[in-house]
Parts: sequence; C-alpha cells; structure tokens
Amino acid sequence: MTLPIEPAKNLFSAVLVFGLVLATAGARAAEVTLAWDANGENDLEGYGVYYKAGSDEPPYDFFGYVGTADLSDENAPVFTVTGLQDATYYFSVTAYDTSGNESAYSTSVCAQVGAVVTACADT
Repeated sequence: MTLPIEPAKNLFSAVLVFGLVLATAGARAAEVTLAWDANGENDLEGYGVYYKAGSDEPPYDFFGYVGTADLSDENAPVFTVTGLQDATYYFSVTAYDTSGNESAYSTSVCAQVGAVVTACADT
C-alpha cells in the first residue's frame, strides 16, 4: 500500500512518499515498514526515522538513523520500526546531509497496531 504525503519543507527540498507495509501483530511486538521517495541532494547522508504513539503533533520520538550506505537501494529507501505495542502510531522521516544538517519532519503517516496492523483511515 503506498500512501502519498505532501513534500516536507526542509533544507533539502525532499519529496517523501511513505508506504506502509503492515505486519501482523502476534504475541510479540509489531513492526511497521516505511518506504519513501529518495532525497535527490548530492550531499545526502541518510534519514532520521521518528514516531509518536497517540498524537500526530511534533516533537516525535526518535527511532533511529539509517545511512544511505545501509540501504539496500538508495533510490527506494525502506526502514522497519520494530517493538511496537498496541496503539495508534504516527511516523515521519527527515533527511540529513554530510554536514549534519537535518530537514524538517515529513508529513506523517499513521498505523493502528493491535491484533493486526492497519493503516489509519485518514492516511
């Protein structure tokens, strides 16, 4: 499922589009895999992945950074957020460059984690 979002207004003029690949939640914590359009800046170093349970208002909680060298395909970035418990989560990414500058948050996408993981109705 691909979820279009508005471009992030940031230092890099990145156009980010999220996709949620939703995993089934079982006895263990759930996972949500995010996919977005790559940032095309020459000095792109990687992306920051953020989430927040229950609210779509920054600041978000930091989940982790993924460097472009760590991606299997720099042109189609994908990152899995793990360890999620039952809740509604909002996800956003940023882009950062080789100088350490980080963009603003992208527009968020939402997933509801429960017995199964589903995209929120408004996403």
